[in-house]
Amino acid sequence: MFLKNAIAALAKSNLYTRIASSIVLIGILMIMGWDLINRGKYFIFEPAIHAIHAILFFEMINLFLQKRIQSLIITIITLGICYYVNFDPRVIILISLINVFATFKILPRNKRIWLGATTFFFLWIFGFLTFFLPFMYLSDFIIYMLGFIIANTIITDTSAYLIGCKWGKTKLSPSISPNKTMEGAGGAVLTSMAFGIILNAFFPIFPSIVHTIVTAGILSILAQAGDLFESYIKRLNNVKDSSNLIPGHGGLWDRLDSLYFILFIISFIAWIRFLI
Repeated sequence: MFLKNAIAALAKSNLYTRIASSIVLIGILMIMGWDLINRGKYFIFEPAIHAIHAILFFEMINLFLQKRIQSLIITIITLGICYYVNFDPRVIILISLINVFATFKILPRNKRIWLGATTFFFLWIFGFLTFFLPFMYLSDFIIYMLGFIIANTIITDTSAYLIGCKWGKTKLSPSISPNKTMEGAGGAVLTSMAFGIILNAFFPIFPSIVHTIVTAGILSILAQAGDLFESYIKRLNNVKDSSNLIPGHGGLWDRLDSLYFILFIISFIAWIRFLI
């Protein structure tokens, strides 16, 4: 009887669907990683990145407008222009401002401002990744570093959830994400540091343990900030998930929120250093 009830509870909680979706996602990620390690020989990694760009931008626009056809048209036009001008920063800023003013009669002021900010956020990352893609094939360090960032993000998300469920008591940001706790956030940072040391032992990226701990800790904090950023945007628009693309998980942005926030900070710092 207990086993029957447990199975029924698992089925009801959509766990099987989440597991199946996770297996598919991991498979896709492994295929992309395999092509990246092979220096894009099979032409999988680069097209996949561009497809992810399109899906993420569509999800973001649709979060605000709640109109799929209009969001799809805006996505096609916007990305078409950006690819044509090679994601010129001036054009990215202009498009972000246009989104703010073009929705004057559609969205309230606070949503328009956040739409503009989020448009800039995504287009900036897309531009950085598009520019950086050819260089990913040239250096093992870049590939290892990307793998380290992705692994750190996964460990942070997983450990924050598990530790928060077990020991979480103090709410991290109840107005944005009521389920996140200080204990989960702090435990995730410590876990990512420990995992970083282990990972660096097998795939040496950083010259010392101190470098590894500091980098892993910063990445973990940024990952959680990215999660909160997306949670705020969803709460602002009164939606639970960015889309229903991935059964049991929500949208693609729900899975990549932490990673893309890290990439935004890295790309912005790289741009500032380039100017200096």
